Amino acid sequence: MRTREIIVPELIHALAVDIGEPLSDVVNRAMSLARHAPWDADPRYWAELGRLEASAARSQAMLDSLCRYLLADALEESVDTVDLELLMHDVLHATRAIRRRHPAHVEATVSGSVFTYGALLRSALTELITNAARWGRSDDDATTISVRLLTSDGTVSLEVTDTGPGIPPDRREAAFALFGSVAPAGNDTLGVGLAVLRRRVEAVGGSLRLLAAGGKTGLRVSLSLPRPASEQAHQTSPDQRSSVGGAA
Repeated sequence: MRTREIIVPELIHALAVDIGEPLSDVVNRAMSLARHAPWDADPRYWAELGRLEASAARSQAMLDSLCRYLLADALEESVDTVDLELLMHDVLHATRAIRRRHPAHVEATVSGSVFTYGALLRSALTELITNAARWGRSDDDATTISVRLLTSDGTVSLEVTDTGPGIPPDRREAAFALFGSVAPAGNDTLGVGLAVLRRRVEAVGGSLRLLAAGGKTGLRVSLSLPRPASEQAHQTSPDQRSSVGGAA
């Protein structure tokens, strides 16, 4: 029986060649038609050409996202000691642009350092803060994003809560489906980020859930990662508390 490690790369290569190359050819031909079109071409010609280019570009983006999704389980997550304050500052910097476009203030309380899946934790924080900034606003008000990271004997728990409209309980699981975005119609979101993140989290024995924020509105995202057995020598001191704030 062939292993996933062999099948997945072959599948991704086949997708890239059998689907990706024809899509690229469509985009290139559309660009060529645009360059050589007569100056007095019917406006409907340009409209159809624009739709063709947009559809091909979106299909290419979906293909790229599908390849990321397929690779999620194959990633070998690294384990290291993470300075949580430094991690939070790095993520705030990485999400600065989106928080300027969609005004959001981040309030985070972190504690020292922890031995865990560092790259995965960074990806999770970046994805969840980006989503909260983009979709967690009510009307024209800036959203407040609260980040809490807690540790126990065997678990690292991350909670990201926003003050936006939230997601109805019966639609929350759909947010984790591949291309299953629950964002408002007309947005350019492909619905892949949470799907990839959940696969990565579950691959190391963790969990990712969407919950009510506790008030009338808002969404709370709860992520749990197991702590590796060798973490005993890297325990976080309970009195090493600090607060990190990030304005948009």
